Amino acid sequence: MNSSLFLKLSEDMYAIKGILDQNTVPEYWKQRQTFYSTFNSKSSMRVIDLSNVTHCDSAGLAFLINLLKESNEANSTLSFINIPYQLQQLIKLSHLEDILKEGQGL
Repeated sequence: MNSSLFLKLSEDMYAIKGILDQNTVPEYWKQRQTFYSTFNSKSSMRVIDLSNVTHCDSAGLAFLINLLKESNEANSTLSFINIPYQLQQLIKLSHLEDILKEGQGL
């Protein structure tokens, strides 16, 4: 898979589209460093639009949580918007509502 996971929409806004699951996450895991390299001193805040995520399993959820964790460790704020209903349900089932709130960074 050679497609990029992170689609840049503007200086601080990105989108993720497609499937986040056990089959796609290993390749996307490698791409996260490219995403972090876009962080600069101008802005330490990034927003990821998830409206075009068509499926997400527990591996995809773990991937998103790790993005939050690593962003926090880099003294940056990352938040997600337009979380699809299916992913919202997975977040609730996993009792992660406090970590993955719509529009709220870690």
